[in-house]
Amino acid sequence: MIPDLNVLFVRPAIVYGPGDRQGLTPRLIIGAIYKYIREKMKMLWTKELKMNTVHVEDICRALWFLCNHGKTGEVYHIVDKGDTTQGKISEIVSTIFNIQHEFVGSKMSTIAKLNMNNIVEEINDKHMEPWADACQRDNIMNTPLNPFIDQELLYNKHLHLDGSRLEALGFGYQKPELTIESMQEVLEDYLHTGLFPPSLLSDQKLWTKISEDEEAEDGQ
Repeated sequence: MIPDLNVLFVRPAIVYGPGDRQGLTPRLIIGAIYKYIREKMKMLWTKELKMNTVHVEDICRALWFLCNHGKTGEVYHIVDKGDTTQGKISEIVSTIFNIQHEFVGSKMSTIAKLNMNNIVEEINDKHMEPWADACQRDNIMNTPLNPFIDQELLYNKHLHLDGSRLEALGFGYQKPELTIESMQEVLEDYLHTGLFPPSLLSDQKLWTKISEDEEAEDGQ
C-alpha cells in the first residue's frame, strides 16, 4: 500500500458505442446472422436479466469529471439511467434487423446449464459458419469482430449498478439510455470501415441475385 496515494476506482457498466467490440456489438452481429439464416433468435433466461449499459462518450466524460471532482479512495459506478435489461437489448436488435426473438425461460435455461459446455460450443459453431462465409464473400480478410460468445456471458448473472454516487457530485449523462439510433451508429461505423460484411444485411432475394451475378462473372 502506497501512503497518501491519490487514487479512486471506477466500475463501468457494459460499454457500447463506436469502436465497441465486446460490449453489445456481438449481439448486433448475432442479430444480423439470424436475419441472414432466417431463424428466430432464441436466448437463455428471461427478458428481465439486468444488463446495465453506458455509452463510451459518457465513460470518457465521467473519467475526466472524476479526475477533477472525485474523492480519493471512493468507488464510482458509471452507468446510464436506462436500467437496461436483456429484453430491451433484444428488442432493439430485433427491430434493427426485423427479426423475431424469444427467451427460453428460467426452467429450460437451468436444464441447459447442466450441459453448458456443449451448448456454448454448438451455439458458437452455428454463428461462426455464416459469419465466416459472409466475411469471405465480402472480401473481409481481417476484422476484429466475431459472434463468439464466452460461456460466462450465458449464465444468469445480473449486471445491475447504482450510479448515484457519481451523480451526487453533479455528473449528468448526455446519452441517458440505450436507443436504436445509438446501436445503429455502431453498426454503420463498422460497415463504413469495412469490418462488417454488408451481405449479412442483404435481403434474401437480393442475396440470391448477387450470388447469381458473381457466378455469371466467374463463368466469363
